[in-house]
Amino acid sequence: MSKSSVVEVPSATSGNAPFAATVATVSVMGVLVVGQMYVTIPLMPQLADAWNVSTGSAAASTTAFAFAHAVGSLVSGPLSTRFGRRTVMVTSVLAMAVVTAVLPLVGSLVPGVGLRALQGLFAGSFIPMAYAYLNARFEPRRASLALTVVSACMGATVVIGQVEAQLVASLAGWVWVFWGTVPLLLAGAAVSWRVLLPEGRQETGPAGERSHSPLRAALSPRVIPLYLVILVGAGSLTAAYTGVQLYGPDDVAGGGAPLLALRASALPALLGAVLIAPALA
Repeated sequence: MSKSSVVEVPSATSGNAPFAATVATVSVMGVLVVGQMYVTIPLMPQLADAWNVSTGSAAASTTAFAFAHAVGSLVSGPLSTRFGRRTVMVTSVLAMAVVTAVLPLVGSLVPGVGLRALQGLFAGSFIPMAYAYLNARFEPRRASLALTVVSACMGATVVIGQVEAQLVASLAGWVWVFWGTVPLLLAGAAVSWRVLLPEGRQETGPAGERSHSPLRAALSPRVIPLYLVILVGAGSLTAAYTGVQLYGPDDVAGGGAPLLALRASALPALLGAVLIAPALA
């Protein structure tokens, strides 16, 4: 076979991805994946009953997700260097679907928290690769818009995830908050594999450094302050909702319309962040 007949795999910077389909796919998958972090906040009373623990102990399921999410974010870079971003993203979603299907079947705190940690690990592997893929596949002007839309969708999950969990649990039971998500994750993985473009091996530095450079960059002193900002911002918002769920007034913490309205009240602020993002870019 001559060299001219060899089909080249598109490079990570070829910039030839379909814009609308890519942004829509990554946005929807971001909502499904990131939303799993927050679905347990409204479900703490049900999880406490299922695992025979206090609601405060059940809150560990959200904490475990968050810490494992951070670990997954750090390891996704080296994995994408070896296997490509699309492969890491789709594999993470498929693995997350399996863990999500098993989660309602456990009957005690320790395995429940362990499965939530696995959910967070796979979610953390998906999210940074989604951002990296968009940044690599679009020119800067279009990448800015794509990142703004995807970030807004992922940020909105702090509300969407809780509202969805509260509604589904009230209508069909808490287990369907997880089981209902499984087919959506599987379908999303199939669509993502079809829409996202394949990538070859990514060269990130001199030979012998490729598997270490992304992790070294993620832990560099220049980006650590950004982690602290995210920790304070996202952590305080999650803590506020968790505190209301656990210790708020009975007419609010008990669920129903008041708590649903409280959760939904954050959506206008999230929409406002999307609108002002271009000016802040």
